[in-house]
Amino acid sequence: MTNTSFPHLLLVDDDISILRLIEKVLKKSLGDAITMESVVDARDAIARIDQGDVELLITDLEMPGISGLDLLQRAKKQKPCTQVILLTGSTDSDSLLDALEMGANDYLVKPVDLQMLEQLVSEAMQRLSRWKQALRETWAKKRIAERILLQSVQNP
Repeated sequence: MTNTSFPHLLLVDDDISILRLIEKVLKKSLGDAITMESVVDARDAIARIDQGDVELLITDLEMPGISGLDLLQRAKKQKPCTQVILLTGSTDSDSLLDALEMGANDYLVKPVDLQMLEQLVSEAMQRLSRWKQALRETWAKKRIAERILLQSVQNP
């Protein structure tokens, strides 16, 4: 069970050593400001994404079977505001352009600059917070407008 008051971050990489290193660094820098879990199998990542609570996704671009692009698409379909950071060992510009066109927020080339990753995650969390606030305000305005319309119909 996840804590819904904090953003939920899912780390995905088929290299367990990279996964553990990133997990350790982010836990140290973010502490309790985020709920985090990690998986080494992209199929497990899809199952987690489909549960609907992943708001930040950090994933390897190239994995066996299911790619980081597949996870990116799935996450954005499930929750369009999901912040996605891709990690890649390749500098293939076509894959990176595809990722950005699909809605990736950023990418890092391996070996990962851990300070840069911390900065990107912090920026993603701030962006997510702003988007959530904007959505809350939009929904509140919509509810007010609906009430006014309903009152005007009931009391012409």
